[in-house]
Amino acid sequence: MLGDRRRLVVTALICLAALAACVSPTPAPAPVQPTPAPLHGYHLTLYDPNGNVAQRYDLGANDIVRDDPIHQDIWFRAAGQEKHFHGSYQKDRY
Repeated sequence: MLGDRRRLVVTALICLAALAACVSPTPAPAPVQPTPAPLHGYHLTLYDPNGNVAQRYDLGANDIVRDDPIHQDIWFRAAGQEKHFHGSYQKDRY
């Protein structure tokens, strides 16, 4: 009788230890995320009414103040001054 009780207690302790080993308190490591490429800026090309290139600007990432492609308006900073252009333009990220 005493041997059966001891065997039951030992079996219960082994099961409890196995269960404790399965449940880990440390969280799994986070998945590795790719590092996004840095945003350098924009190449802005302005066109005259005939479709010819009027001016080109290399702008920083924060130099475009407002971009309204539906009304063909863009406000940007170049050479320390804020400029507005109405017409056809192309903005390329680099």
